[in-house]
Amino acid sequence: MTQLRTWHWLLLLTLASALIGEQSRPGAGLLLLICVSVMVKGWLVIDNLMNLRHCRRAVRLPMLAYFGVLLPAIALAVLFPEQLAALSSL
Repeated sequence: MTQLRTWHWLLLLTLASALIGEQSRPGAGLLLLICVSVMVKGWLVIDNLMNLRHCRRAVRLPMLAYFGVLLPAIALAVLFPEQLAALSSL
């Protein structure tokens, strides 16, 4: 994938996420769609713009894991705030 095509995809995904966020309060389905969009954008940046597609796994996998761990944690915090607050209270 060329860098110009990568930029086009990043722009398209960002605009779509922004429109979804502005039009309504996202429910669980839309939140998951936005999280997947952010994961895809992270993958595009890591593989194509940072040129880490063919580097060693020890470098690439931790960067990809950031999106695989952080975004589900954010989604859980948004979807279940009361339950997480109860789990973390003293």
